[in-house]
Amino acid sequence: MNDRRIFISLACACLAGTVFQGCRTPPPNEQTAPSVVNEVFPPLPAGLTNIPTIGPAVITVLPDVVTNLGGSDVTNMAVAPIAVMLDNSGRFIPTYSTNHDYDCWITLNQLRIEPVGHSSGQGAGGFWGSLASNCAAKIETLIPSKWRPTNSAPFRVDWTNTATTVNISCALSMQIIDSKSENLFAGANGGVNEGNTANNISMEIGGFTKNSDVTNEVTIKSSLIVMASYNALTNMLPELDRKILKRQKSFPAQRTEREP
Repeated sequence: MNDRRIFISLACACLAGTVFQGCRTPPPNEQTAPSVVNEVFPPLPAGLTNIPTIGPAVITVLPDVVTNLGGSDVTNMAVAPIAVMLDNSGRFIPTYSTNHDYDCWITLNQLRIEPVGHSSGQGAGGFWGSLASNCAAKIETLIPSKWRPTNSAPFRVDWTNTATTVNISCALSMQIIDSKSENLFAGANGGVNEGNTANNISMEIGGFTKNSDVTNEVTIKSSLIVMASYNALTNMLPELDRKILKRQKSFPAQRTEREP
């Protein structure tokens, strides 16, 4: 199974409230990770005292998604917020240690950001801009994925523009894997689909990530992956809670420590 995984190096940018300590401070010209997600999780199942450990998320990007990703910075920035999200769920203790109970595998199946027009018909593009975007989208589908450029996104969006209408979609699968046997422990799909003005989408994502000024395309895409991961995790909670409680019968000792 290791052959089909693409390991994305753990982002080292410090996050407010993160459980990891000792991260370096990124240089001024380096992208910083989005803030902690504003997630809400149901309480832990009654009787759960042994919280398992989990390693950093390993993100696999399908070949057809690489073109729209725009580079590894997007996935790098998503790793640390996903670790914080897993910790905030109460179901896991994130750790750097190689001796952990579970791995988190995420497969990014879809990531698209498509300007579809302008609400006023004027401004940056108008009718002709919309027509050009639609034509570019059609042409892109005719180009085999192996020949498409992998170092840039097909569209550039001004996330402060109140006229540009944008459709976004992000779909992924999240799997919690037993680190020793590599067997699936729990899993679910998650996604984000939104059609709105670029400015409104930026504000919505900013509210979710507690960052009111999300206007950078790398940060937008990274935050979409985090939001889709949150949806996947909440979708798997019934299965996850049941299996964690069952696991506790074999490992009844309480474990509550955090990474030093």
